[in-house]
Amino acid sequence: MMGTGLLAGGMLAGIGPAAQAAPAGPGYHGRETFTIVTVRIGEARPAARASGAFAAKGRFDHRHGTFDFPKGRIIVRRQVTETTRSGPDLATCRFSIEQSGTFDVVKGTGRYRSLRESGTFRTTLHGRFNHTGPDRCGATLRYYHVVTYETGIAR
Repeated sequence: MMGTGLLAGGMLAGIGPAAQAAPAGPGYHGRETFTIVTVRIGEARPAARASGAFAAKGRFDHRHGTFDFPKGRIIVRRQVTETTRSGPDLATCRFSIEQSGTFDVVKGTGRYRSLRESGTFRTTLHGRFNHTGPDRCGATLRYYHVVTYETGIAR
């Protein structure tokens, strides 16, 4: 169980801190969802997608809280309001961690220079430690998958 706490602190820290939305450009009005999918431990720039008021594919820079899309960047800040942990289940060594809260766009560049957006986010991490014996889990992470959804209203 201690390994899970360390994992949560180390891995979700870059995902869960404050995220804010930047002003929307002219014509960006309505519901917008950002999706970030991380499949490798320590992945600094996982795949990211925006859909709704505008569509874009690119990467999310965890270090800077920035969506890097071909037509500009969007800097976000998140405020975590809740974290829940489950497991590990000693029979399967599977565990999960969820964080939720609010986000705001802080700044946009290029096509997103005037983007204004805020909303809620939810991050879910599913993982599995190595199995070392009956009802025993090791410290080696065998599986790791994190998905973050940020949904808000672009205006």
